[in-house]
Amino acid sequence: MNSFLHQASFATGYWYYDRHRSVRLVILVGLAIDQIAQSGLSSLSVIYYSAQLFSCRSNILWISDDFENECAYYISKDSKLSLENSVLALIQSVLQTLNLNEEQCTLMGFSKGGSAALYYGLKFNFKNIIASCPQLHIGSYVSRHWPNVANNMMGNNYDQGDINILDNLIPDLLKKQRNKDQHIYLITSLDDEQYSTEIAPYINDFNEHQNFNFVITKSHLAWQHNKVTRYNLPIILSIVYANGEGVSPVIGKITNGYQSNKINEKVIASQRQKEVLVSELSSISYSDGKIYPKGVSFIRGFTCERYDQIKQTLILFGEDFTYEFPLGKFIQKENNYRYYESEFCDYSAASFTSLGNKGIDITSIAQGSYTLKIKTTAGNVTKSNPLMLKRHYEEYHLIDSSELYFHSSSSGTQIIKRPILDNINNIIFSVESKWVKDSIFHLEGIFAVKNVTLDGWGG
Repeated sequence: MNSFLHQASFATGYWYYDRHRSVRLVILVGLAIDQIAQSGLSSLSVIYYSAQLFSCRSNILWISDDFENECAYYISKDSKLSLENSVLALIQSVLQTLNLNEEQCTLMGFSKGGSAALYYGLKFNFKNIIASCPQLHIGSYVSRHWPNVANNMMGNNYDQGDINILDNLIPDLLKKQRNKDQHIYLITSLDDEQYSTEIAPYINDFNEHQNFNFVITKSHLAWQHNKVTRYNLPIILSIVYANGEGVSPVIGKITNGYQSNKINEKVIASQRQKEVLVSELSSISYSDGKIYPKGVSFIRGFTCERYDQIKQTLILFGEDFTYEFPLGKFIQKENNYRYYESEFCDYSAASFTSLGNKGIDITSIAQGSYTLKIKTTAGNVTKSNPLMLKRHYEEYHLIDSSELYFHSSSSGTQIIKRPILDNINNIIFSVESKWVKDSIFHLEGIFAVKNVTLDGWGG
């Protein structure tokens, strides 16, 4: 990440992607080029959205909302709007370097980044504004939900007056600014828990803008605030790509997604008939004689919205012995997005873990090699599958007086319990106690060879 120090004495972190040397020769053919300033993203999000924007022909400027190690909505620090000078200077500096202006610039942001996109876009007349799930009552929102951010933005001794100032910044701009050439793209959902307080009160003000475009998402796959932007990435990218060609599409007010009580039963029936068990081991750990598996397992087409609609059992399958352990569950709606196929089916309760997250005691299993499997029952169907991690995994542990070896690859996951010493016919070996502290590993126990006298420390 580069840094750019401006007159306001604030360091503005940013990532910049230069498309000047693109094989598309965008500049050489004289097409309009947009400078995209995107906000509201963590470093990991930057990596993700960079991949999504890889084929974008625009130059891309990513601005980090990190001012003295805390968020500030790119706007306020200690009740002063000095950050505005720094952020605006960065954007204008890049525009000047590229010989562009505000007419060729798109401001885009998600959540708090959407708030910043609206603020700077409206105040300084940038032609295109893409805002997904923004907060308009900034002061009230941070004071209720992000106390550290509130202190950073308004100072430690802020009062209601300071909150009101931040709350009114964007609503006042919406009422006052009427740039008929400006295109605003607001993306939201009625299922966003912030919609009723942050968006709904200002729909009429947005509608007063000649080129206001409103995307309302209704989908089981966008069920809360932080899921709406991800669902709408195809629409967002299509707007960005069009802006990069000098086009500002007019889409008006649209509703996207699909949320109906009338599920296509033919699709679900077909899935059920195939009886496909989807299973994945996301992690496994060991501590004090217990294993802690986590993952997902369900039979496609069989709803498991509630715990009582699915049953999962962990199987340690060996040549001589097999052990079964009932598994616990936890609700994870993300399963519905991740494993969606053709038609919505609720797999919220498909995530498994040990009962009560207390681990599965394996101290009593016999020595041997075991393959991890999972048995899943939904409806009247029971299926079993080997459990596999997507990554290679290898780990060694001590369990009682034996070694425990974990190994996972594309062929499956194995647990091997074996003696520490290969030939134990004439050896007495046991671990009576052990402890680990920092980098020190301590064992106490018995080690002796039969018929050999040990009557001293050096024996």
